[in-house]
Amino acid sequence: MRVKIENMADNLPTGKDIQKISHGILRLQAMYNISANDVMSGNISHTSSHSPFSLDDAFDMARIAYETEYYFLAIDWLKIVTSQYDAAVTSFNVTNAMNLLSSAYYKLQQPSKALSTLESVLKIDPNNQVAKRNKRFINMKINEGMLDKDVRYQLFKTKKDRLLQKICGDKNHESQRQGRLYCTLTAWRNRTLFDRPNIKTEIISFKPFIVVYHDFTTDSQRKAITHMGYEQMIDVMSKHHYSNPEGMNGLAVDDRTYWQWVPSLKRALENIDNTQRKPVHSQFVVRNIGLEGHENTPLEQSERTRLGTYLVFLTEPKYGGGDVVFPKLGIKVAPSKGDVLFYDRKVHRQTTVCPLVSDTTWVGVYPIHEPLYSDVSFSDNLIRPKPT
Repeated sequence: MRVKIENMADNLPTGKDIQKISHGILRLQAMYNISANDVMSGNISHTSSHSPFSLDDAFDMARIAYETEYYFLAIDWLKIVTSQYDAAVTSFNVTNAMNLLSSAYYKLQQPSKALSTLESVLKIDPNNQVAKRNKRFINMKINEGMLDKDVRYQLFKTKKDRLLQKICGDKNHESQRQGRLYCTLTAWRNRTLFDRPNIKTEIISFKPFIVVYHDFTTDSQRKAITHMGYEQMIDVMSKHHYSNPEGMNGLAVDDRTYWQWVPSLKRALENIDNTQRKPVHSQFVVRNIGLEGHENTPLEQSERTRLGTYLVFLTEPKYGGGDVVFPKLGIKVAPSKGDVLFYDRKVHRQTTVCPLVSDTTWVGVYPIHEPLYSDVSFSDNLIRPKPT
C-alpha cells in the first residue's frame, strides 16, 4: 500500500507542470478570445469539464496571468474571483484579489477603474496600507494627465503572435488559394511509367511553394501510424511522471519498425515529383499537438540541404484549432484527415500550428533533402506544376 501511494504521489503534476498548463490556457484564451467564465465552467466548443474550476484555481490563473503580463485576462479572472468570493471555501483574502485587480487595471492603463477598485477595498478594510499607498500613486498619475485606454481583448506582445491571433482566431479567414486544382503525375523521375495514379494537387502559393495533396493517405495508414505515436507518448509519459519537458512535440516513430506503414508512406512521399532528383531518406516523426500548438525551430547547419517538409494530417480536430498558419503570408490551411501539406524551406521558420481548443491532433512530419554534392546548399530545386 505504501509503495502504491508513493507511486501515485510521484505521478502527480508538479507546480511547474501546472504553471505551464495555466500559461497554455491563457494563450488559448488570448488566441481565440475565450472568456474566463467559459473556461471556469468548462463550456468550450460544446464540451464540458469533469468538474468546474474552484475560486482558488481562478485566483491562481489570475496571478499567473498578471505575472505573464496578460493583464486583460487577469482582470477577467479577478472579476469572477471578487464577485463570487466566499471566505468559507477560499484560501485567500478578497482584499488581496481586489488589490491585484486594481494593479491589473493600472497596467492596462485604466486608472479610473483602478482607483474605483481601491476605494472598494478601503470600504472593506479602511486600514489596508497597500490600498492607501496605491490610491495616492494612481491619483498622482491621474493629476499628471493619465487617461483611460479602451482595451477590448488581450493583445500579444510580439508582432508574429499578433498576426497569429488575427489569423487563428478569425473563423472566416480563408487561405490565399490560387483557385485552381492541378493533377500531379507521380513517376520514378524521368520515366514514363507511373508508380501511383494522379494526385489531386491544390497550389496555395507558387513562391514560396506551398501545396496540399488531397486524399493521399488511407484510413489504415493513419490509424496504424497514430497508434505507434500514441504508444510512444504513453511510454514517455510513464517514465517522466506523466509529463515531458519537451512538450510532446517530437515523438519519433522508429523507421526500423517491422510494420509496413511508415516505410510505405515515406516511399509514397518521396515519389511525388516535386524535386529534380530523388530526395535522400530522412526520419519520419509523429507529433501530438494540443493546447500549446506548435512552432518550428530554425533549421540547423546540418539541414542546409532541406528543400521542404511534408506535414501529414493523421487525425482531424473536433472542436477547433489546429490550422497550419504562415503568418507573414496571411495563409491558413485547415487540417483535413488524409491530406498532406508541403511547404518549402523558405517558410520553415514561420510555419505554426494554431493551438487546439478542446482536444489534440496527430500529424506526421517528413522533411526531404537533396543529395549533397557540394558544401553549398541548394537554394531552390523544386518542381512546380504549370498552369494549364
